[in-house]
Amino acid sequence: MGQRHQIFLKIVNPVEHMTKYARISPSEKAELIKEFGTGKYSILAYHDQWLYGRSALQTAMNLLKFAKQFTVEEKTKDSRANTSPICPYGIESKYKTSEKLSSAIGFIMNYRPIKTDYSSAGIGESFYIGKTDEGINFDFTLGDNNDGITIIDMVENKYCFMNINTQRRNAHSASQLPQYKPSTAKQYVKAYYGETEGTINDYYIKDKTPKEIEKVLAYNKRMNAKCYKPFEKFELLTIDEIKEMFSTMEMFKPKPKGTKITLFEKK
Repeated sequence: MGQRHQIFLKIVNPVEHMTKYARISPSEKAELIKEFGTGKYSILAYHDQWLYGRSALQTAMNLLKFAKQFTVEEKTKDSRANTSPICPYGIESKYKTSEKLSSAIGFIMNYRPIKTDYSSAGIGESFYIGKTDEGINFDFTLGDNNDGITIIDMVENKYCFMNINTQRRNAHSASQLPQYKPSTAKQYVKAYYGETEGTINDYYIKDKTPKEIEKVLAYNKRMNAKCYKPFEKFELLTIDEIKEMFSTMEMFKPKPKGTKITLFEKK
């Protein structure tokens, strides 16, 4: 059971930095490459057993706000003195694996300010799964998921939410969003908390008077806006940018002529 959600974060690939500034054996480097790949950038995958709606926005905003504090140069420059936890730099030589990096980011995304009533429902704890779920850093469809995913470019400060549910379409959830298409924070949160009688979950207005229903809808509008308005400062990831981030996924590989086009590839 749960409201299962995965978060995928693009960072600078830590392998070369770890190799340069730490004492990494050939076998340890091979393990790091298996986890992070060989490209300039890597993806870190996290899982949360109970994350959806406004709480998913809270987690994403924690990460975007943190990343915005640093310039692109600070997040990409190869320097041992660089201590930003959203890039591999600042990892001391005694750390031969990625635990310090992944746990630092996990701490940021799980942080909850005291006054966050708008996100109190469904808050869980996100944890790194790049080691335990083999291949998930390279393929966002591999997770145990029923509430969509979040993808964040921590270098360029861009984001999107996405419905990856191909099995069923549940009302009042991420599965109402277009499949495999970048969605905004506003689209994601409104899929859970409707702002009209035609879109709200009947559970919240059952046996209520018209005046009471009006109050529930007004509350959803107010709380939804409180959550999605901060995202207007950040760009939405494009399909092409996501394809580049997950270039080794089977659905993104060149197809022979005559192959049926997937939903994601349709313009």
